[in-house]
Amino acid sequence: MAELTLEKPYLVINGETRDVSTPHWPLNPLELLEILGVEAGRVVMEINGAVVRRQNWSSHAIQPGDKIEVVNVVGGG
Repeated sequence: MAELTLEKPYLVINGETRDVSTPHWPLNPLELLEILGVEAGRVVMEINGAVVRRQNWSSHAIQPGDKIEVVNVVGGG
């Protein structure tokens, strides 16, 4: 008989595989930032190789297994 395994939902965030416990999927980028404890201020987010524009964050669906880059933009001169 085959062994049943239950996998935890995960995301690959900045190259690191992380378990993400949440009562619902999909997440949107704003919800993910809240889970990560990151302020949205000057953040750029790339999901599965495509930059997601800030105005689309509330409607963009993040699914388990997605690859996400979260980048804090720092100004300077």
